[in-house]
Amino acid sequence: RRVHGGISFHFMVLTLYASLVSQPSRAVYWACLATKTPVTLHQIVPGSTAPGGSRHADFLAINPAGSVPAIDDDGFLLAESHAILTYLANKYGWEQLYPSEFKARALVDAYLHWHHRGTRELTLQVVRPVLIQKVPFSTAMADLTNNILRSIEARLEKAPFIAQTSTPTLADFSAFCEIAQLNSDFMNIFDFTPYPRVSAWMLRCKEIDGYAESHEPLVQRLAAAAAAAAAAAQK
Repeated sequence: RRVHGGISFHFMVLTLYASLVSQPSRAVYWACLATKTPVTLHQIVPGSTAPGGSRHADFLAINPAGSVPAIDDDGFLLAESHAILTYLANKYGWEQLYPSEFKARALVDAYLHWHHRGTRELTLQVVRPVLIQKVPFSTAMADLTNNILRSIEARLEKAPFIAQTSTPTLADFSAFCEIAQLNSDFMNIFDFTPYPRVSAWMLRCKEIDGYAESHEPLVQRLAAAAAAAAAAAQK
């Protein structure tokens, strides 16, 4: 709250609690950057019970589920990335990212609903085991990846972006943060050559404002993991 000329003004501050290594966190932060929506980023350590961790009492008071991302919008607390994205789109008028025309919006929503048991499985079944548990990329992982990418490739047949649009929507922010982790910019564990539409789509998404800033922490995390692996191999 500020006072100017005897008049009190109340400025709402949007705070995003996130870890930018987290795919859903990146999607929300990237969308805020792309739309130039003012946001204060508060970094949270997933799974930690220490101060600043997602399992610490301070954060559990914001999101009892203990997961990121979450927001505090002037006292309004909300978790779950897709709920956050659609809330912010509605509040700030992100018309291009979340069209108000009901059929266009339904196509965005359709992808967002499918995502949880679709594209999100790339992180749960591939990225986490390979990156965190050091499990080798397997035939089962390749089969899962191909099944998901075939669906995304088909979605891109009619238009440059996932929700059958000529410009990016919330669907693309969410999908890219899962899919692109596997490509040569990041983990480099999957060959996207059989999926030319997906490959071209990833290049288009990289042109969206805020891409570099939102993804740099992942680049740093992967570089640190590679350096640690190289050091361990030399022992």
